[in-house]
Amino acid sequence: MKIKLGILSSPRIVPFIGYSNGTFTFIGGEVLEDIGISKPIEGQSRWKNLKSMIKRYLADEFAGVKVQVIFKGQTQEVITNKYGVFNARFKHDAEEIEDVIWQKAYFRLNEIVHPKQIDDAKLKAR
Repeated sequence: MKIKLGILSSPRIVPFIGYSNGTFTFIGGEVLEDIGISKPIEGQSRWKNLKSMIKRYLADEFAGVKVQVIFKGQTQEVITNKYGVFNARFKHDAEEIEDVIWQKAYFRLNEIVHPKQIDDAKLKAR
């Protein structure tokens, strides 16, 4: 519907917190409509917080989008499911994972996706 009305925003990647079991590291995220919500500011009004919450629920997911996930020199290309969610699994030796709690992963949309390129079949509205 948003596509037909011309009001669908560009996509953005929302990463999830990943985890490792010693053999595999699991990394995922979601490709959602960028609705322009900024981080909350201390003392922000309840009305502004309510508007931001409603915007989050109204954001659409992008299905069938190719995402490149990069972790510790390995790269995988994954495709989002009908809910805009993607998952990648990286195999490694236990020694390869350092004794640090947090590791960095990088994400990139492999296709330049403009809302006009997405058809209604690829967009799962909430």
